[in-house]
Amino acid sequence: MTFRNLTRSFPAGAGLLLAACATVPSGMASSDAPTIAPVLDRPDAVDNQTFARPLEARVSHVDLDLDLDFARQTVAGTAMLDIVAKPGVDTVVLDDDGLDITAITDAAGRPLAYTVGQRVEGKGAPLTIRMGEAREITVRYSAKEADAMQWLTPEQTEGGEHPFLFSQGQATLNRTWIPTQDSPGIRQTWSARITAPEELTVVMSGLSQGEPEAVGGNRRAFRFAMDKPVAPYLIAIAAGNALTVWAPTYGWLLASRFVSGLPHGAYFGVAALVAASLVPVNRRAKAVALVMSGLTVATVIGVPVANWLGQMFGWQSGFLVVAVLALLTVTLVA
Repeated sequence: MTFRNLTRSFPAGAGLLLAACATVPSGMASSDAPTIAPVLDRPDAVDNQTFARPLEARVSHVDLDLDLDFARQTVAGTAMLDIVAKPGVDTVVLDDDGLDITAITDAAGRPLAYTVGQRVEGKGAPLTIRMGEAREITVRYSAKEADAMQWLTPEQTEGGEHPFLFSQGQATLNRTWIPTQDSPGIRQTWSARITAPEELTVVMSGLSQGEPEAVGGNRRAFRFAMDKPVAPYLIAIAAGNALTVWAPTYGWLLASRFVSGLPHGAYFGVAALVAASLVPVNRRAKAVALVMSGLTVATVIGVPVANWLGQMFGWQSGFLVVAVLALLTVTLVA
């Protein structure tokens, strides 16, 4: 399916959360081995919106193998997690909000005991897994009508022929479709194999690993990888802007700009907290001011530059530059 046909499948009044990086040969990523991001251990760095205990056991990598079922509005499959734990720790706690878990096993396929705790409104529930000595676990599950997943029927799209799906994970919604430690302070690398009806194209915010693969049943499989540890909230910003570049009408432009602005509040809030947590107490104000100065620079310099680009190369060029910069940010942040 061409990109033009893909854009015609977008919903009226909504934008595409599309942040696809360049394709690389299958099995390759941008570096030889993924890195493991540190977790801050100061009391003021504790995230009270996650059930995870990352200083004891934390997720370092997530490998998804999921099927998209548009008729049932469900994603189903497995999430294989790499765990880094202190010596003697035999339990890992994940975030779970509405997942239907059918089994959890270790690398040898042996079942692991687990419990889902009491749900807390707006936070979900703790998924506690007794992993023993295992440091690779696989969660088999499904997620139906997850809050982070926006399922659209063909009638809700401009083309009117195919269904459409996009995700919005800010600020803590990824736990509604991925069993992991859903906290910006627990950065993880990830990889994914996603199957979908053959007439649809799947994009994600990692490097595409080769061409789609026919898997039978009129479906195709798409593979992606991100070998830089990232927080979920960083992935969404490029989506609306990427759509804006190809917006066919002014209405589409307004819709895509609205979607691209959705994560901004979460971004500035989390960015300020992260900046303050990275420096000594007496330098926190300076750190936050430095982060917020980006907004001033964007207004004073970015606006006239974007205006000049629009005059010289067409109005889409400014949005294209922003989308490319956002993709680079998502790829390089570690």
